[in-house]
Amino acid sequence: MKNFYLSILFFCAACTWSNAQQMYHFSLFNDNAWVVNPALTGTRPVSIVSGSFRKQWTSVRKSPLTGFIGWNSGYPKKNIGFGAYVFDDETGPNALTGFSGVVSYHIKFGENYYQFHSDRGPKVLSFGLGISAVYYRLNLRNSVIDNPDDPILSQNLGQKVFPDASFGVHFDMGNFLLAHPYHNC
Repeated sequence: MKNFYLSILFFCAACTWSNAQQMYHFSLFNDNAWVVNPALTGTRPVSIVSGSFRKQWTSVRKSPLTGFIGWNSGYPKKNIGFGAYVFDDETGPNALTGFSGVVSYHIKFGENYYQFHSDRGPKVLSFGLGISAVYYRLNLRNSVIDNPDDPILSQNLGQKVFPDASFGVHFDMGNFLLAHPYHNC
């Protein structure tokens, strides 16, 4: 058990000290919090299909555009949750498209497992893990480049597929809430 706790600590530290990439920004956070923090996956007793579309600064040409659709569900007899989502994010010449699978484990300390945010408190500690495949694209065709001899641009970084991971912790005592997601691990 000691090794398990050390592994969790190491994983959290590695995520904290890692270099990060751009994170997509979407609307309806309260309905889709499980996308940001994987520990919230499956915390409700129903299957949920949700989606979000957001275009920032609608009057600005090539403004950030983000969309996603996902599904998550819980299996209370086993204290687990699982889900998946597909996302697309376009910010200027950068674009990300990806698929993520998410799983969570919930340790409940009372009978009110699904009564989140109640006055009595469910007393739940949750851990979540998300694994993603991300397709990154850089489109400089319509961009004005100040320095065309930039060595970064000559490396042909236009397209890349890479793995990504996220980890989340969520502790809910009803009147006390502590949560933290780690992205781009």
